[in-house]
Amino acid sequence: MVTFSEFDVVYTNKRLFKDSKLLENLENFIDVFEEYPALENILSEKGTVNSHMTRFGRNTLFDFVDSVLAPDPNYLFCDDLGNEFADFISVYNQKSVCFYHAKYASSQFSASDSKL
Repeated sequence: MVTFSEFDVVYTNKRLFKDSKLLENLENFIDVFEEYPALENILSEKGTVNSHMTRFGRNTLFDFVDSVLAPDPNYLFCDDLGNEFADFISVYNQKSVCFYHAKYASSQFSASDSKL
């Protein structure tokens, strides 16, 4: 699902729609979200970050996106610079592009927490 600056415009299930009565249809809107019990084990957004890392630490939200939500993409971009479209962008066989927003409480490393 992709949302826009106008909260009543949504792209989901390969369709773009505008719902001026979104709050009245909240139950249908909520149905597109999936529950992940493993998120209960997440301890931080990124963990301790250093220049020698090849992956994010276990029990971090960024590792969860990398290993669970975006398994085996052709390309996975971490775009966490403050003015990004999403924290991660994945591309699968030039057929789909997925945007992942990863936020965990407040984080001392995130440039975009204050922009939420």
